[in-house]
Amino acid sequence: AWHKHRITGMSMTVCPDARRQPGFTLVEVLVATAVIAMALGANYALFARSWQQHQHGVHIARAVTVARSVAEALAAADVGNLAAPGACAAGHAQACAALAAGDAITETWRQRARAQLPGAQLGVRRAADGSLRIDVTWQEPLWPTTSRYRLSVATP
Repeated sequence: AWHKHRITGMSMTVCPDARRQPGFTLVEVLVATAVIAMALGANYALFARSWQQHQHGVHIARAVTVARSVAEALAAADVGNLAAPGACAAGHAQACAALAAGDAITETWRQRARAQLPGAQLGVRRAADGSLRIDVTWQEPLWPTTSRYRLSVATP
């Protein structure tokens, strides 16, 4: 199995199996690296999307908390039983006090919403059916759209 080769005055003995050594070729290593890189890239994309979904869920939970807290604070201040619009201008002192209390509560919760949600806006208004409508909107940092949570509270 040994072969002798002569190269201009030099003698060399080569075993035919000596050229194939155990291990991986450069092409095999490059292909394996490319496959691993694609798998890691797919995992990164999946992780990034799941993180966005998690953050969106956290923001929804915060918006629900803010909206329900506003509803409870307004109900505790008896702002839900406001007279018709214009009652304050007509001289109803109780309606004026309730409106002022409602404005103060709403402003306090607006500030809290801004602290808890990115670009948060809080809107409180009376719907046509007499219920209070509380809207919490915010801008998701990683999404191009605005998210909204709406809570309608029926008033007795």
